[in-house]
Amino acid sequence: MKELTEMPSRLANSSNLPTRFTARGYFMKRTKRQVSLQTSENTTYSGAQELNDSENGLVGYSTEIVKKLIKYSGISIGSGESVLEFGAGNGFLADIWKREHGRAPECVEIDSSLVAIIRGRGIVCFSSLKECPNKYDVIYTSNVLEHIQDDVQALISLRNHLNSNGKIAIYVPAFPMLFSDMDRNVGHFRRYQKKELIQKVTLAGFRVDTCIFDDFIGFFASLVVKVFGYKSSTNLGSLRTLKFYDTRIYPMSKFLDKLFTRKLLGKNILLVAEAITVTKPSNNNLTAE
Repeated sequence: MKELTEMPSRLANSSNLPTRFTARGYFMKRTKRQVSLQTSENTTYSGAQELNDSENGLVGYSTEIVKKLIKYSGISIGSGESVLEFGAGNGFLADIWKREHGRAPECVEIDSSLVAIIRGRGIVCFSSLKECPNKYDVIYTSNVLEHIQDDVQALISLRNHLNSNGKIAIYVPAFPMLFSDMDRNVGHFRRYQKKELIQKVTLAGFRVDTCIFDDFIGFFASLVVKVFGYKSSTNLGSLRTLKFYDTRIYPMSKFLDKLFTRKLLGKNILLVAEAITVTKPSNNNLTAE
């Protein structure tokens, strides 16, 4: 698999991912969705429809993600800090930055059709990290790291594109027990435990500043999707249900997160870490054995 460190590779063969039991699947034969592996040669992302549904159905949720990324990474709007979104999809998060704050981050996205959409929004977009001419003060990635098989190497590559003491903000799905057809359909390799994510980020050369759960009620919503099936006869995960969750349920979840639940449980994990300088020992400090 090539260029895992440059952009997310999304899994194609659902038979390579964990199987699951569902109430509906026990009684009915499940129709598998064909998902193609995204690489530097095959750049088409199989979850493009999910991106569109999220943009149209999860407006409040997505806007809140941007707010949290800004808050916890310490970005000062208007300060001129350089920001990159890694794995920007169709650019709807970057577009929220642009609409809400009058500026947009630069983006990296491997899918050429999605790159065209991002550029059509008036946002700078590169097809790989190698194309980025500069380093950044902040790099953020939302629901991308789980698509990358060698996520530690990807984190190392991102660290190498940060300025000294630059920060990375990571938003990923939490709890392997919630892994469902939704994860399979969009090519997730995993959902994360807090401890796992902290260990990998630390191994990649970062010092973790913040690691919290997000979207408390979303945990239980994801559990329902796992049990009854994604876009099954119940229509869970459809645009209509996303809009309902965004307008009726998520405001309550956001309120609970602010009170206390971010330390207990959530559908996602938000982690912010600072790049640390790795120094090599000089020959003068080496002693013969």
